[in-house]
Amino acid sequence: MEDLFATPRQKYGPELVDEVAAVAVSSPVRRRRQSNCADPKATHPDSPERYDTSSHDDTLDNTELETSSEYLLASLHAQEPKLLALGTEPWTPKRVLTIATKVLFFLPWCIAVGGAILLSPQHLNLVAFKTGYVSHERGPHRFGYWAECAHQHVVIFLAVLAVGAWWNLRYGTWVVAAMLARCVYVWHDFHVDLTVPLGEDDRQSLYLALTKVYLRDNFVMRVPTKGVESASRLS
Repeated sequence: MEDLFATPRQKYGPELVDEVAAVAVSSPVRRRRQSNCADPKATHPDSPERYDTSSHDDTLDNTELETSSEYLLASLHAQEPKLLALGTEPWTPKRVLTIATKVLFFLPWCIAVGGAILLSPQHLNLVAFKTGYVSHERGPHRFGYWAECAHQHVVIFLAVLAVGAWWNLRYGTWVVAAMLARCVYVWHDFHVDLTVPLGEDDRQSLYLALTKVYLRDNFVMRVPTKGVESASRLS
């Protein structure tokens, strides 16, 4: 008597392959095709109607090609407005005058920023970030700017001061002494407060950038997360 619960054997054709193992070793594209083409008529060997997968594979290949082409075209078209805006912006007299003014006053601006760092850090927001050369937004970007360029501003200012003192030693000595006293006066009461978010206080950002304290081990600094929170709320 036959065992009714025994697994039926295939009488003809190739040996059966476990579908789970086949899916595991197959490529992602083939697995996607197998999931889309799954049909009882196509897998049953005794079925009178067999599913023709050749036309379906061709359609799938064309669909994948069209989809990738659409993504590529969309990415190219997304960059076109920005490129066109940069390339076709009209050269009006106002724009030419603005660019010429920035180029002409770039070195004086660097000197002024270096002087503000040493002599009047409370006016840094006005001198450095309200003149149109760099962004004025507070946060990690501003700290990054100070970490990158604060040394250059200070060196440029000190170089100009040294040249002026060398040009006239009598008055230059008095000027250097007055500026040194002013620098000590504005910076003597400064204390690092790590509870202040990074980039919110210009004096603290300058101190961290010039002394490289943030490169020490176990240094912890707060970073503002306003942009992250607003983005998460919008999403």
